[in-house]
Amino acid sequence: MAAAFRAGVMCAQVSGAAPGRVLKALARAPQARAAVWRRSSGVRRSSALLDASPAGLPRFGAIKAEDVVPAVTTALEEFQTGVAALNARFGGAAGDGGRAAPTVAEAAELTDAIERLYDPLSRVWGAVSHLNGVAQTPELRAAYEEVQPRVTEALTRFSQSVFPALAAVRDAPGVLDGLDGARRRVVELNVLSAELAGAGLPEAEREALTALKVGVGAAGSRFTNNVMDAVTPQAFALDLADAADVAGMPRSVRAAAAHAHEDEAATADAGPWRFTLDASSFMPFMRHCRRRELREHMYRSYVAIASTGDRDNQPIIREILAKRRQVAALLGYPNYAEVSIAPKMAPDAATVVALLERLRDKCYDAARTELARLHAFAVDGGYDGGDALALWDVPFWSERQLEATFALGDDVLQPYFSLPRVLAGMFATVERVFGVRVVAADGDAEVWHPDVRFFHVEAAGSGERVASFFLDPYARPGSKRGGAWMDVCVSRSSVVGEGLRLPVAYLVCNQSPPVGGGDALMRFAEVETLWHEFGHGLQHMLSEVDVGLVSGTSGVEWDAVELPSQFMENWCYHPPTLRAMTAHVETGEPLPNALIANLRASRVHNAAMAMLRQLFLARLDLALHMAPAEADADAAAATLDDPFAVVHDVAARYTLTRPLHEDRFLCQFMHIFSASYAAGYYSYKWAEVLSADAFAAFEEAGLDDDAAVREAGDRFRRTVLARGGAQHATEVYRAFRGRDASEDALLAAYGLQSHAAAPSASASVSV
Repeated sequence: MAAAFRAGVMCAQVSGAAPGRVLKALARAPQARAAVWRRSSGVRRSSALLDASPAGLPRFGAIKAEDVVPAVTTALEEFQTGVAALNARFGGAAGDGGRAAPTVAEAAELTDAIERLYDPLSRVWGAVSHLNGVAQTPELRAAYEEVQPRVTEALTRFSQSVFPALAAVRDAPGVLDGLDGARRRVVELNVLSAELAGAGLPEAEREALTALKVGVGAAGSRFTNNVMDAVTPQAFALDLADAADVAGMPRSVRAAAAHAHEDEAATADAGPWRFTLDASSFMPFMRHCRRRELREHMYRSYVAIASTGDRDNQPIIREILAKRRQVAALLGYPNYAEVSIAPKMAPDAATVVALLERLRDKCYDAARTELARLHAFAVDGGYDGGDALALWDVPFWSERQLEATFALGDDVLQPYFSLPRVLAGMFATVERVFGVRVVAADGDAEVWHPDVRFFHVEAAGSGERVASFFLDPYARPGSKRGGAWMDVCVSRSSVVGEGLRLPVAYLVCNQSPPVGGGDALMRFAEVETLWHEFGHGLQHMLSEVDVGLVSGTSGVEWDAVELPSQFMENWCYHPPTLRAMTAHVETGEPLPNALIANLRASRVHNAAMAMLRQLFLARLDLALHMAPAEADADAAAATLDDPFAVVHDVAARYTLTRPLHEDRFLCQFMHIFSASYAAGYYSYKWAEVLSADAFAAFEEAGLDDDAAVREAGDRFRRTVLARGGAQHATEVYRAFRGRDASEDALLAAYGLQSHAAAPSASASVSV
């Protein structure tokens, strides 16, 4: 049987090279692999993208925009040659052309061959995608847009073509169970991925699906570019010269605005000041500008981002939603939401909607009470805008209420939170909790911008290196997209190359840059964001899975991937941790106990309103993607509900203050139109249930008991952080907590109920 399974390879030819030789080359070092590719696909170009540094990292200092198209073309040629060889070796199901069922050894060989084939392309394309997000130029954007559809098509076709071999492994009696857990998950996940890529469909439908996926990817790229262009100073800038217009703003906000102005003589105190629609500028302005008419102008401009002229994303939204309806129809799903949820932890859209509804019912009345109190506070403070606060009033008066109630504000807190001090405190915490030490390693890797840092992660006891990461902390409107994220630079693997390859992560934030030559001072929200992204990084870097396709965050169900990141945010409110990561920029004193107490108490300040906002976005995302599947392209577009009418329909149940009629916030909602959160934005709340329940385990153990914290940290590391995608998220969480997650801890964290003595049986997150 084994001989019959292998027989299909021995007589096949791929560009003059025996497939067996090509497959063996996939297992060898990169230099040997390159030599085989030269024989099988012509002369291999050399470039900074194709040739990694001696440390195996991208050569960011040498990569140029003109390298992208030829390098990706070469990588795709090599990939496609390898696909042909792999399919010749493993293609076809048992019983197809006389093939026998695969053995366990052959199944393991198949999963490893897939990883070796995929890895070189993912390394090249990963570097290009990363640079397009953090160091974009017009030339790089054009090159990215030229090759992105080809990459999408190649990966989709590969997923389709390898399906018969993977299905044969799945269906062969005893074979799947005979694999180790990681390789078994590779088969299971890739079978599902192949099915969602159209494997098993008739050829015409499979080609149609591929074209739709390529089209959605290209449309998403245009969507992102329009948003990036719309928040540049060239697209919109509010320049202020009158000191009265910035009166009351924290000095750090005025300093950043002066730094952003094109007048090199601008200062924090004398101006002029420039504010843009980039979040790092817009959000502080809305919280601190006393001029109501200026706040209204900024707000109306913000909700119109990328909705007019050459940057109009409205037709792109309709194009993407219509194509996704067609995708669902071709795959046999009732709507695209079910397509998206199929590989996630949640079992179906109905379960997700039920969770959102339960949380909505828990927080809606509390949010209404919070808003009424905020309005009363504003009236007492001189607000004369009528019986209700407008949307541009809520951030401003909420900040004033926070200052009055807790004596907190940016001017009070920011001087304590310098980036170097926050990093030191964060690194000390992960050493205490997880037993790893972070050490600066600037100069060990090439970087894409002078502000980027590089670090190694080592075992605290032995000093053995376990991982590394880049940190890109500051906003750069125009060349760097907004938001914050962790991405994979290199995955942990013993399958690719020789020996164990250690993981490397990208951690990207968009906090305010330093001004005046000092250290960057962070708003507390920026502190939380940094800890959040580091949590993602820890799951990637502390993985103990040696199969790269399911190590780190790879293969983790998308609605569970936010668990480590949101878990880490909780430490930002732990008093000893706060003292360790703060030092006043002038006195060196840590955050005083009174401010720590107020900061902890402020965590529930208008928390129900904040939860309701996230629930609104999650429910809106689902509503947009629960439109019935429709195979016909014209009908899919013609019968599509107006997306902006859907916004108002969902808002009627999930908001207290309705969006403006002309609100076009969807036009900048990159999460669901150009990232990976389509019908998946609920993942933040789903994972927040998990993270709150997980942190409760540490609270139960005793946060100030070092031994208990280390024991809980070791358990969290061995399960949630170590197992990656090699085990279903439900099983991983049960291994850590001993049960499914309860919503009680989350509701308690938001001040919506006290901690329950035992988890509610009717309010748990599981499958």
